[in-house]
Amino acid sequence: MTVTVDIATENVRTGTTSPQTFSHAGAASGVKGVVLAIVHGASSTDHVSAASYGGVAMTRKQRNTDTANEPGAAELWFLGTGVPQGTQTVSYTPGATSDDIHAVAITLLGADDLEVVTQNGIDNNVADPSVTLAYSGRTCMSFAALYGGGAAPSSFTPNANCTTVHDHDLGAFYSEVIRQTTAGSADFAIGGTSSTDDVAYAAIAVSEVLTPVVVTPGTLALVLTAFAP
Repeated sequence: MTVTVDIATENVRTGTTSPQTFSHAGAASGVKGVVLAIVHGASSTDHVSAASYGGVAMTRKQRNTDTANEPGAAELWFLGTGVPQGTQTVSYTPGATSDDIHAVAITLLGADDLEVVTQNGIDNNVADPSVTLAYSGRTCMSFAALYGGGAAPSSFTPNANCTTVHDHDLGAFYSEVIRQTTAGSADFAIGGTSSTDDVAYAAIAVSEVLTPVVVTPGTLALVLTAFAP
């Protein structure tokens, strides 16, 4: 079984509540991972100090910022082991900032625990934000969060084989969360097209944890005999 998407839930924080929480209706079984994308404009300040899913702490895997002209940030948090099943509470702690924040939680299905294989990102002004994530032959699915300085999410068009999960108009700028449409084993360029503008772009690739190969003494002896000169 490869990584597949269960369901995605978005939430927009417009006040100063901290921690900010929202409900996510994950599947009753088979949920092996959670990706949490967090995007904000108005500043590039590192607001979010912690995140959790169903009370289990998540780890931030990638954060990128734009510090010129229209500042902003995009980051991705991840949980790949001990994931609670069913409907759970997503929580993150942004402090007292009044920056509007767009959060998207995505639960993932798999046969085994999941892990982030690689990550990359882009800081500051660029056209057509995209990064190529190396899969090293493993079957992965990529996810990305974009802060864009354009007027609306329509300023960005995902590349082929990329799907918009959720987007949000943050006023003078926007948030876009995308994913690889179908998991694969070839290195993947996740991104899209847009004119040159302010950008903070974070991306990760997720795969099932590799199962260790157990070699018994008897099996090892047979292998050594087979390759003996």
